[in-house]
Amino acid sequence: MSDEALRRRLRAETTSVEDEVAALSERLRRGDLALERVELAAYLGHPAAQLCLAWDIQDSAWPGAGNYQLLRGVSRFDKETRVRIAVAGAVSHLTRLGSGPHMAQLDLDESWETVFAAEAWVLCPCREHQALAQEAASKECFLPFGVFRAASGAAEAAWRRPTQGARAALSAAGDQARAAVETEVLPWALGLRDPLQERVERRRRARRITLDDLRTAALESARSEDGEEAYLRLRVEAGTLSRRELELAAYCGSRGACDHFEFFPTPADPEGWLAGLERWGPGAYVLAARVMVENYGAQTQAARAAAGALTAWLEGGAAREQLFRAARISREPAERSEREPAEVLSALAALVGFRATASREPLQRSWIEFQALVDFTLQNGEGSDSLDALVEAVKASILREILLPRPPRVGPAEVPAWIRESS
Repeated sequence: MSDEALRRRLRAETTSVEDEVAALSERLRRGDLALERVELAAYLGHPAAQLCLAWDIQDSAWPGAGNYQLLRGVSRFDKETRVRIAVAGAVSHLTRLGSGPHMAQLDLDESWETVFAAEAWVLCPCREHQALAQEAASKECFLPFGVFRAASGAAEAAWRRPTQGARAALSAAGDQARAAVETEVLPWALGLRDPLQERVERRRRARRITLDDLRTAALESARSEDGEEAYLRLRVEAGTLSRRELELAAYCGSRGACDHFEFFPTPADPEGWLAGLERWGPGAYVLAARVMVENYGAQTQAARAAAGALTAWLEGGAAREQLFRAARISREPAERSEREPAEVLSALAALVGFRATASREPLQRSWIEFQALVDFTLQNGEGSDSLDALVEAVKASILREILLPRPPRVGPAEVPAWIRESS
């Protein structure tokens, strides 16, 4: 029997329990359906799955009233299953709240974004999506506790504690938990369809944005502050601007980015501002070093070599040897004295990138070299009038890097290589 025939047999409303048991048994025998999935369906109360495994009805989560057995037995499943159960509970709870007239004024966007982070992990359980789930689960939320408990439970499940997260989301869903899990998890367990993936795809289609849309919005952003805010919002929706980039844009003074945060601390003094770049890791110092080469290193071969090596590092390339060669004269005081200031400045900038490739303490090492680069630039760089002017040049370059339109993505925003390296 073909896979499609088996699925039709399971989907048919007129199929008897005996036929479903035969279909499940055949799929198990052929290896088309994992035993763990059938056990999950049996635990959720699917009669054919229970008979297929010869389970006693008391093993199911659903015979009695309430959800106590489900909450108690969640831990028996693997992480993906527990996250899916948590998402089902959270989606049910938030959907019900959003449709209630007494909750019409409640802004649920932040809670939905938290659930979306958990969904993204389910569809792609990589380290990046786990980090996004961690960020979503950790952020503060001023919504009523019951609202946020459902959303944060889903993200918590994807991050590090799947059992506790699933129980929190199911508890928030209350008497709707059973129907939610049956609707969302049971079809996936039986291999019929994946309601979670279908929901994500519908959301992606609903907000599909083209590169031309982004370019048009970028032109509008140059004309007004409101245009910049709208452009950044469109970038977030298109999946081409991550939260870390948005935070860095706010740190660099983008009014549109600052409007996304109630309060974003930015040191007033230039020394404090440069030191604060550490929250984005050594990549931020490498980017700032490249700005200084381009602005104050003159048009020399050494400057071009250093800028090329730093760019290769920022784009995720293997530039360690290239950086070492460009930084060589900065490590030899006797040779430094014989070189033009622009060449020494370029070598010091390359050394910042080289230190950022260190296996131990790259942030601290790159910061030390960056401080030396700043001091040398202020003393010898062409056109470096003050530290304030230097910082403004760094801010402008970082904003250009972030605000450049990129092709829309399907899925969460990709964090640029130079920020991802620092995470």
